[in-house]
Amino acid sequence: MLSQILDITADLNANHLVNIDCSQWQNCTIHLSGSITGTMNVLGTNDAGAVQSVSDGNATSAANFTAIQGTNLASGATVTAVGAAGNFKFVVSTKFIQIGGSNAATSGKCILFLNTPT
Repeated sequence: MLSQILDITADLNANHLVNIDCSQWQNCTIHLSGSITGTMNVLGTNDAGAVQSVSDGNATSAANFTAIQGTNLASGATVTAVGAAGNFKFVVSTKFIQIGGSNAATSGKCILFLNTPT
């Protein structure tokens, strides 16, 4: 299995949104600990925000995000937003994932486990 772990806590707490390029991954599991404030939405897009003949776009310029569905690993419930600590798995079917929202933050950690089974 190929995998990568990203601690996005500082970016999330500072900016309330984090965009991740997930193009090489099949799964994204979000681990949240501590108290969650605001609405922690999980959104996806394939729009890199490219400008013809200028830029191919990237995670920072990505636009037109819409809700994607994941699974709460403790309960099996489907989610598009996270309001409490736990582990949430999203099958990656978009190039970019955005995590966060208005005033979204955590007093604990927000760690992503990205993986692709081999």
